[in-house]
Amino acid sequence: MKAEKNKRAVITGATGSLGRALAAEFIRQAHIVAGCGRATKRIRELRAEFGGPKTFDEVDVADDTQFSLGDFQETGQSKIEILRNRD
Repeated sequence: MKAEKNKRAVITGATGSLGRALAAEFIRQAHIVAGCGRATKRIRELRAEFGGPKTFDEVDVADDTQFSLGDFQETGQSKIEILRNRD
């Protein structure tokens, strides 16, 4: 069975080893990935490595003023189909 492509995935903790590995695998499978984490340097590395249409932002999801799943929905690309939270 062929896997579906172009699902919208949101990965919190994308700057950690597990989050980064998941981002890479979802991208390899042709999904649209939006990732976030607190490590500025690692966010820059993710952006450089993967480029668009993937997005990676420095965000602390524990801070309600910085993170809302609605922010990802508002892009109009599609609904969130995969959500991976590091905790």
